[in-house]
Amino acid sequence: NTEIMNNPAFADSFRFIHTTFKDNEELDESIKKMMLSRATIDDNYRRVYVEGEMGRLEGLVFTEWQQIDVIPEVKGRERFGLDFGYTNDPSVLVRVVESQEAFYIDEIFYQAGLTNRNIAAMLESNGLKKNYDEIIADSAEPKSIDEIRIFGYNVKPSVKGKDSINAGIDKLKSKKIFITKRSTNLIKEFRNYSWATDKEGKTTNKPIDAFNHGIDAARYALSLKQQSEIFIL
Repeated sequence: NTEIMNNPAFADSFRFIHTTFKDNEELDESIKKMMLSRATIDDNYRRVYVEGEMGRLEGLVFTEWQQIDVIPEVKGRERFGLDFGYTNDPSVLVRVVESQEAFYIDEIFYQAGLTNRNIAAMLESNGLKKNYDEIIADSAEPKSIDEIRIFGYNVKPSVKGKDSINAGIDKLKSKKIFITKRSTNLIKEFRNYSWATDKEGKTTNKPIDAFNHGIDAARYALSLKQQSEIFIL
């Protein structure tokens, strides 16, 4: 667990040893050649068995993304994505900055049990500017959007349609993705959001309906047509 390993309080409690197949003197050369051969066509196999790094689930929707400390000062379009939840699912707000090369995503809040009044209070406590910051929310909840607008926030419905989920995924995958390290729930989603499988266990082109609340919020942030451009200088 990297959180424990990086905690100074446990620094003297363990020793970390990183080994790979190259350190196994008893391993036959034919097996080494087989491993290296498979590694050229299987990135996950290479990561785990050749480089000795953490693997990832098969069939993940997002395989290429990186953690960063904070969103850098880049010139780009800024908007917020809002996904509604309540009892079992969280309400999620993410900030998305899109530059020419990448999407930068930061988790603002991720919490269940929030009323629309609570959400408005969370927007205020997190510094969102009324009548200015562009918030794109789940269009399936027009009543919630209207109620939050009453508090003075610039909330707009997301654009949905046929294959809008896959279209949003494709949009996110069209550029490099960087996620702030404080976005722990969003990072968990990116590590687990995967394509559904059919009865024969084959991967489909439909994602599972789980580990997707923050990802949905990010999709909404990119879905609105004719968005005004707010640049980060």
